[in-house]
Amino acid sequence: MPRTEIPAAGEAMPAADIDLNTVSANPYEAGPFRQVSYMESPLAAVGDLLKGLALIAETMDDDHSGVVQRMAWLAIDQCNVAEKLRGELFRLTHPRRDYFEKEGWPA
Repeated sequence: MPRTEIPAAGEAMPAADIDLNTVSANPYEAGPFRQVSYMESPLAAVGDLLKGLALIAETMDDDHSGVVQRMAWLAIDQCNVAEKLRGELFRLTHPRRDYFEKEGWPA
């Protein structure tokens, strides 16, 4: 069968832009990239819990509701900062960083 750019069913995509001699067997599941990737869900969960706390604080009738809501929004702001830093680390540790730096990162 002639070789084309598009692999036939069951064939793997060529990995010409990754030097297999310089990376682990699966660079997506080892090292700092894996930890950075796994941080996404916990950060999103914490942000969601804090948003829920801010909404609950709006329904409170006492003088402490404003304090609780302010604390929740301050913590949400810090979660957003942490997510931005995680995004930067994601790009810095990505196994195909060189490729995406040349071709552009997916949106």
